Amino acid sequence: MKYIHSVESVEIPEGVKVHIKSRNVTVEGPRGVRDESLDRHSSGLLDDAEWNLLHKGPAKYYCHIVSLFDRVKAYSFVLEFAGLALQFARSSEDSETVQREMLNRQFVAATTTSRFDVAHSGLLAMEDKAMRHNSLSRLVEKMCTSHYNEELTSLPFPGLHDQIDEILTLKCKATMEVTAGVPYHQILYSWRISHNDYRGAASVLMDRIQKLKHAGEGDKYQGEDVLDTPVTKQYLLLINALSCVDAKQAWIFSEELPPQNSRDTSGFQAKRKVVTLADLRKQYQDELDRIAAIQNNQFGFEAGDEVMDILSAQASLAEAAMVGHAGVKVHIKSRNVTVEGPRGKLVKDLSHLAVNFSQPKKDLINIEIHHGSRKNVATLRTVRSLINNLIIGVTKGFKYKMRYVYAHFPINVNLDKNSETGLWEVEIRNFIGEKIVRKVVMHEGVDVEISKAQKDELVLLGNSLENVSQSAADIQQICRVRNKDIRKFLDGLYVSEKGHVVEAE
Repeated sequence: MKYIHSVESVEIPEGVKVHIKSRNVTVEGPRGVRDESLDRHSSGLLDDAEWNLLHKGPAKYYCHIVSLFDRVKAYSFVLEFAGLALQFARSSEDSETVQREMLNRQFVAATTTSRFDVAHSGLLAMEDKAMRHNSLSRLVEKMCTSHYNEELTSLPFPGLHDQIDEILTLKCKATMEVTAGVPYHQILYSWRISHNDYRGAASVLMDRIQKLKHAGEGDKYQGEDVLDTPVTKQYLLLINALSCVDAKQAWIFSEELPPQNSRDTSGFQAKRKVVTLADLRKQYQDELDRIAAIQNNQFGFEAGDEVMDILSAQASLAEAAMVGHAGVKVHIKSRNVTVEGPRGKLVKDLSHLAVNFSQPKKDLINIEIHHGSRKNVATLRTVRSLINNLIIGVTKGFKYKMRYVYAHFPINVNLDKNSETGLWEVEIRNFIGEKIVRKVVMHEGVDVEISKAQKDELVLLGNSLENVSQSAADIQQICRVRNKDIRKFLDGLYVSEKGHVVEAE
């Protein structure tokens, strides 16, 4: 062991007296007397507050450091020094206050930095019930939004299972959009399955099925099997979960949802009914039959059902798409519309719309919708327009003409066809005198040429109205004038005429 001894000397001027007693230095001189205490050996690194906290114990001092790091949101250091403060908290005078404050700060820092193991340990160490409940809600929500679902179901929560179940249940009730966002239904289902609560898990699935139907997800199949929809998958899970229960207890409550598109639900009273395992199997089979009927264009209505008759009549007479063109073939399968004609073939995917197609005549296609609200029925006109545009595209085609507009700097346009992709590329130079070369890639099936009959004109040709119009929009958008008065600077390429490749005779 080495002992270091150092000596420093201070020269005392004439007329100055220095008295030193118990590390208190008194200096007398011509300008007065001054006292200074040498008890503190921090070399000025600690102020009075820090010095006092240090002498009150390590716990108080570490609490002060934690507050400093927490103020600048340095949460990794908050975790470190909060742990040190908790180690010395028992020896502090007000240990309960220190421990409560440090557990809260440590928990907030741990959840913010996704250190859920530290947050879990701090939660179990909390003795205040109100603080524990609030922290538990924060921990569950943070783990769910951060996709730590497996960790949530695997962590032990002694005495807190019912509270977590209640928190997740409230989240599920408040969640109406089950296809996006945090999957609270799936998390609660996994939580209850891991704790052998099969009836509770079945109730969660029943609520999710109703909300999927409410959102119109029952007709969106996944994969090649048209019967494999989100609703049918949930029915299988529901039947399997309820099959794990004794036959006498194989039932759950089903709660009615508020009407679709209803804004004011304050006066709505949900009705509850008992659903048995046999009822669920029947509902599953009815759902399969309904999907099969949609795919086969078969719908049956009961006699005397006025509401269904009104909906059927409204849907059947709402819209019809004419096919009466020579050489046009329309094939519809699983709401994928394929149109073939003299100019080629076009395909349009309408699987996201819950409409039904039928062809009562050779030159007529009926578009129907059942159980549709006002907004759903409005989509019929859109579907008819889409199919008509496909028919026009394969028979006449679409042609857009664009004119160059410039005041001083002439716009130069060059065309080039990419040999790898086969798509046309339009290069625009000297736009308002800029040296930037603007390049626009045409969409698939769109041909472009410079007009020979008209100066400063570009012609876009194609079968798909969407691709032709979008290509013209891309050209117009890339030539927007920025940071100038658009009332004065009118340069650009604008659509001047819309027509067909094959003009009517």
